[in-house]
Amino acid sequence: MSGPAGSLHRTGAWAATCAAVLACAFSPSATAQESQCYGEIHRGRIEGSVQVLPKGPNFEVIGWSGAARRTFVHSAVKKILEQAYAATAEVIPDSVFLIGETGLADGGPITNHHTHQRGTSVDLFVPAKDAEGKRVLIPSRLDNGFGYKSRFGADGKSADHSVTIDFEALAELIFQLSETARKNGYGVDRVILVRELQLKLFGTRHGSYLRWKVNFWDDPGARHDNHIHVDFAIPCKPL
Repeated sequence: MSGPAGSLHRTGAWAATCAAVLACAFSPSATAQESQCYGEIHRGRIEGSVQVLPKGPNFEVIGWSGAARRTFVHSAVKKILEQAYAATAEVIPDSVFLIGETGLADGGPITNHHTHQRGTSVDLFVPAKDAEGKRVLIPSRLDNGFGYKSRFGADGKSADHSVTIDFEALAELIFQLSETARKNGYGVDRVILVRELQLKLFGTRHGSYLRWKVNFWDDPGARHDNHIHVDFAIPCKPL
């Protein structure tokens, strides 16, 4: 067929083809396969890992140049994180969070971490408030190890007195992580945070839930005061 009618026919066929391709591309069957983890958090690996989003509505990843290759996780972990942060934003709209290191694309040993080897471990920095009570990101600069060298006392105040831990926002995030993991068929295996700061969380709105339904650890080998370390309970195959 030639002329305008033929042109319209070809245009319509092309549009229909494009629509079919797009529909296929965004259908559930076309999405990436779930990640597969192996071994343990301290001796493991992962296949099909995904990268944490560098920025979201109320969170961002630490900004040092090597962070991109050290923020891979299990696909289920990424889903849980994004949903939990979104749920936290609904409850505390002005909340802001910083995500730390998670793991390498293939898993395995990662410098400065004993675990983080199979995509099921994440470092999530504590949320903070400044001297005026405004919710802010924890300071993340070269001189403080992009947050990892910040120190907080038992009262939640930073050593330089610039910020104080926002315990209500932290409690809300941990609550949402636990509930979101459960709704997705998984769980939170443990949350590592120094004992004195755990006690502060137990005095928040979600205190009773956190005390009785979240497995908190106080790792004596490393002071977890500037961030919580979270291990998600996701089934992995043996190495």
